[in-house]
Amino acid sequence: MLNPLKWHRSLKISIAAVILIVGVLIGMQLVQTLGNQAKIRAQHTPTASELEILMYRLGFDPESLTAAGVESEQIEPLVGGVVDAIIADGRSVDALDNLRSNINREFQQLGRKVRTGKASVKEIKLYQERLSDKIRTNNLQEVYLDTLRTGGQVVLKPGQIEKLALLRENAQWNVPIEFRVVKRTEEDWIKLRDALTRERAALRNGEVLDAGSALLLAEARHQPETEQVQRFIDEQLDTHEAAFQAAIERVGR
Repeated sequence: MLNPLKWHRSLKISIAAVILIVGVLIGMQLVQTLGNQAKIRAQHTPTASELEILMYRLGFDPESLTAAGVESEQIEPLVGGVVDAIIADGRSVDALDNLRSNINREFQQLGRKVRTGKASVKEIKLYQERLSDKIRTNNLQEVYLDTLRTGGQVVLKPGQIEKLALLRENAQWNVPIEFRVVKRTEEDWIKLRDALTRERAALRNGEVLDAGSALLLAEARHQPETEQVQRFIDEQLDTHEAAFQAAIERVGR
């Protein structure tokens, strides 16, 4: 007959062994999961040079971040947020760029045939399809870039996000960054751009700027938002550029 004490002791040993085995299996699974996650992260993390180009493309370059009032301590978390968004999405910027480039190339080739009257009926139909593909791919790419921006902007304050958006919106006017934090009508943008062009020409030729342009530029430069950005650029840009490069090196692979 089995001794109850020995049976109880054997049962305790068996349970302990089962717990140990389960623990080992769970540990192995966890190590494998973490290893897979690290592998996925390494595969999708851009190189430092790719990441730097992408940050400029997103409007997260050092000058824009400085102008928007972003603190230097926020830059590395912002860069990390962009990379986290890339990994979470699972697609690469290059893949979408290549898709867009291939569609645009075929669209342009077909377009030349259509315009010269050399396209067949099949090619005209394919041209119309590629036009739809072109629009869809452009939209897809913009949505993707917005997703990456959102990932980075998680660490920013609402006012900083608004200024970065305004800087991107006004970049089309090709004026110095301190002027791009103010909302203007199209007519006012054209006047400002033309006055800046005349100012550059006057400086280059050693001439006196006309009174109207000089007054317009003086008023533009003394707007509070413009003065604030100029002060940020003068006082903080060097620090932000250093923080930006350090973040790119640490976060990129």
